[in-house]
Amino acid sequence: MGDRLESVSVEEHEQLRRDFAALTEQFEAADGVLSAIGRSAGDPETVLRTIVESARRLCRSQALIGSDTASAA
Repeated sequence: MGDRLESVSVEEHEQLRRDFAALTEQFEAADGVLSAIGRSAGDPETVLRTIVESARRLCRSQALIGSDTASAA
């Protein structure tokens, strides 16, 4: 395993870092939606608002990652 860590290029490391950041955003968004559902099961407006806010945040995150990838190419 140590050999693999030593052979990771800077580009691979940066891609892994970006992928990790994107996955973290996705998990945080899912957690927010699930928490809203748990807190507001009788209030669909609150749940929908949380879903929309999470989707906006994820779309911005993906757009930034996409622009980083395009500029690196």
